[in-house]
Amino acid sequence: MNIYTAVDRTPYTYIITHIPSGLRYYGSRYSKHCQPVDLWVKYFTSSQKIYELITQDGIDSFTFNVRKTFTTVAECRHWESRFLHKIDARSNPLWINAHNGGSDFYNISPASNITKQRMSKVRLGKPKSESMKLNAMWYYELKFAGGTVEYIKGKVNVLERLNRKDWETIRVCIQKKNGFIPRSNVYIRRMPKTFTVGF
Repeated sequence: MNIYTAVDRTPYTYIITHIPSGLRYYGSRYSKHCQPVDLWVKYFTSSQKIYELITQDGIDSFTFNVRKTFTTVAECRHWESRFLHKIDARSNPLWINAHNGGSDFYNISPASNITKQRMSKVRLGKPKSESMKLNAMWYYELKFAGGTVEYIKGKVNVLERLNRKDWETIRVCIQKKNGFIPRSNVYIRRMPKTFTVGF
């Protein structure tokens, strides 16, 4: 029996309240195998400020509440960003969040050369998984708003071309056969296995 809402995880949003000050923190979690029952048992947010307050006042000086669960990571991240923008958390003195989510917080630019070298060292000597091999084999069709069409081989190359790392959004678009990515104004679809580009 699958205990997750999104294959191998249950993405969710939550609110943490620091009782002595009344300050709140709104966050999301969507890592592999995460579940809402882990909140404030195994998982104590990713906020450095929350950790400082825990050190100062203890775990019992907080209340916590799971707000919503989701079936995809993309939905979870979008909901969090929408809520943080609504309350303008970055400028709101009642909230600990130092950002409004979205591109304010998530790194959607290509990895730097230093980061790529570090990632390469970590993977050195490890065999590629079947899914990694498959992802490198597929061609993707990208239709841009201006009418330009490009065919790119490999998921990693698609991400670099779109100047983003949000694979979850791209995956959802591909599942819809001809998906639209609003942030980059691109339609994307995965081509059949037999597809080749002639030069």
